[in-house]
Amino acid sequence: MVFDEAVDKELRDACLDIERRYEVKFFEIGTDKDHIHSQLQSVPRYSVKKLATITKILTVLDLQALLTCKEEAMGRRVLNR
Repeated sequence: MVFDEAVDKELRDACLDIERRYEVKFFEIGTDKDHIHSQLQSVPRYSVKKLATITKILTVLDLQALLTCKEEAMGRRVLNR
């Protein structure tokens, strides 16, 4: 399993930061082994593609350091760059 409680907490923090920076409200945030589920609402000026890009890029950037530490501990790559 790639995601654990530490990653879940970091993901929630990243999504709350996105809420503060953009006009977005997350209703659900969760992980399932190796992927993320979220349900969110935003203003009409953001397309679905733009919302997906914003959330994907910003959450990956926040989680990258945590996952890199985990991959080093596991001795294998977790996140492809």
